[in-house]
Amino acid sequence: MKCINCGIDNNLKERTQNQGRCKRCGHQFVFDSKIKPAFSDLFFKNTLALLSTKNNYFFTRKQFFYFLENEISQKSSNKRDRSIDNFFMVFVALDLLIYTIIVKNFGNIDVDFEKFTIIFFCVYWLSWFRFSTIKSNSEEQLSKTRKKYAKLVRALGIIAVLFAIYCFFRISFIFSLIIAGIGCFVIYIAGQNLRNQDKISTVFPLQSRDFNHWLDRWSQVNGRLEKLLPHSREESATTPVSPEISSYSFDRVVICDRDEIAQFLIANNFHFDYHCAILSVTGYPQAIFDSLLEMLKRNPNLTVYTLHDASPRGIDLTYRVQNTPQWFGDLDVAVYDAGLRPSHVLNGKNLFVQNSSASQQQAREISTEIRQILSAKELAWLEQGNFVELESFTPQKLLKILAKTLDSNQNQWKNESSSSDYSDGSTEVIFYSSDTFG
Repeated sequence: MKCINCGIDNNLKERTQNQGRCKRCGHQFVFDSKIKPAFSDLFFKNTLALLSTKNNYFFTRKQFFYFLENEISQKSSNKRDRSIDNFFMVFVALDLLIYTIIVKNFGNIDVDFEKFTIIFFCVYWLSWFRFSTIKSNSEEQLSKTRKKYAKLVRALGIIAVLFAIYCFFRISFIFSLIIAGIGCFVIYIAGQNLRNQDKISTVFPLQSRDFNHWLDRWSQVNGRLEKLLPHSREESATTPVSPEISSYSFDRVVICDRDEIAQFLIANNFHFDYHCAILSVTGYPQAIFDSLLEMLKRNPNLTVYTLHDASPRGIDLTYRVQNTPQWFGDLDVAVYDAGLRPSHVLNGKNLFVQNSSASQQQAREISTEIRQILSAKELAWLEQGNFVELESFTPQKLLKILAKTLDSNQNQWKNESSSSDYSDGSTEVIFYSSDTFG
């Protein structure tokens, strides 16, 4: 295992003899690839570099949690795939070896190599089928991984059908009919698995307690993570108020459903790069919230964008912003829902869908006004207790999504996107295309 300080390799014996320190520079190892959580300091460091895109982007604690979970899952999945590949090579070698031993030592026994290989092939096919079926329905796998294995199950079904055609000519009609039936049944199972992927939530194999302990331990040994954002309330309380903020004119504002998302956007200078104010519906940043909101209300050219989780609470944000007097309920402004809506999740790929009884209960309490602008599929998805958090996106991806939204022509959105005016006033709410989240 390499030391991240000097780059020298240290084997398990050397690490043990040096009380978990590098044999050359004495730097303390935080993790050990031979001990749970079974990854190295270099893996953890590289994960941080990938998440922050080589230290270019700030990120929240939960974004790191999601990303580390995904990297560990991918690492484990790649290890399993290599094991399967090795098993395949061993399988082929055993097939040839056993046949050779039988023929050499029992030459008088009539052994049909073709039938012998077919038996081995069936055993291998069944192993693949069982493994792939389990993975295609596993809540510990991301949607993309589950779909990959579901497609593999379908491929196994097609292989079985092709094998049945071969058996028809070389073995027997009855045997080929049985294999063809099995193949068709497997293809049906794969189709069901693919259709049901959106109903399968994803669980965290990682525990928050372990994750927080790892972060604290890493910070103690290697120093504070430069790009990891502090808790939003702690930061907001110490943010100085600029005397020019109340007179500065923003023509656009992004309103987030959570402080952490607003903090993330501001930390990554999104407000400067795209000339827009950033606020959260709960009052972040606290020090300048009131003066900034008052300034925005005075701007007759203001355009409002809402950014939220795909959850019952999240989809309520746009309605609150356009109808509540505290916000823009009594003003003539256009409000754009920048997502995340359930339709984006249903049409997206590899999103981290979670499920909870609390979300299920909140979905039952969705108001009539909001129900009218959601499709039946979206409502059904929410009422199952499903939700997706914006922080499950990497910093670069989330910034890219919002940037694309703001850069899009509003007139084009009105022509290509589904729009709905569900207020009693003149505020128009427009929902943009879900292609961004694909």
